[in-house]
Amino acid sequence: MSTVLAYLYAFLIGMCCVVMLAWIIIAARHGDYIESFFPTSIAVLNIKSLYAQAGTFGKVMRVLGIAVALTFRNVCPTKALLDKAECLAFPVRWRRLLVGLFIVHASVVTLLVLIYQLVGV
Repeated sequence: MSTVLAYLYAFLIGMCCVVMLAWIIIAARHGDYIESFFPTSIAVLNIKSLYAQAGTFGKVMRVLGIAVALTFRNVCPTKALLDKAECLAFPVRWRRLLVGLFIVHASVVTLLVLIYQLVGV
């Protein structure tokens, strides 16, 4: 393995750790606040009941589920997973934060897997 590749792996794994730390902080401090905007959405209620007893991991999964639903907010109301009015009432600042963090998370993990598959180390 070359030095450049090792630095790239270290950077991407470090980015994964930073993103996960950000998810943990957001979920621990603001998870209930974020969920309070979706009192009647089927997807949020199902995720909440599924991960209610899972502790911090459950809170992260619940906030991550909301972030995924907000990322695809045009698809979720048509599938009756989210209420369109609740999506529109969700604060823009929080939506940008959650969607942006989800996109960064997905991009870093995808790059890590692609580089691993292409290089084979």
